[in-house]
Amino acid sequence: MPASLRDELRKRAPLATGSLATIVASCAWGVERRCPGSGCAASTHPWHFEVRLQHFSEGLSVQTLHVGSFDDEGPVLERMHAWIADQGLHLAGVHHEIYFSDARKVAPEKLRTLLRQPVTLPARVAPTVQ
Repeated sequence: MPASLRDELRKRAPLATGSLATIVASCAWGVERRCPGSGCAASTHPWHFEVRLQHFSEGLSVQTLHVGSFDDEGPVLERMHAWIADQGLHLAGVHHEIYFSDARKVAPEKLRTLLRQPVTLPARVAPTVQ
């Protein structure tokens, strides 16, 4: 997988979320667990991360199930993007992934990941009247 793509994926981790209260409590627990009683500011802690809620309204998408290591996703995404272009569709933003396997418990060659790419239909060209 190209380093630039890997860096982009590290920036985003879409997760299904519960109520806002649950999310805030989980984040607070995570920060306290990493630096208990230290009074450290989250923004100065080496494990600092930003949590942001974002709603996805994808519309039309192309997706495929990848079985294997995360490092082997690059060629799959390249083939998917080529297929999208062959169908006359256009990429609409960045792809994202839905993880069906826990990478801590499943062998890399058995990881199951849904790769999803939002797309748009080509614009219709209005006929010209002469």
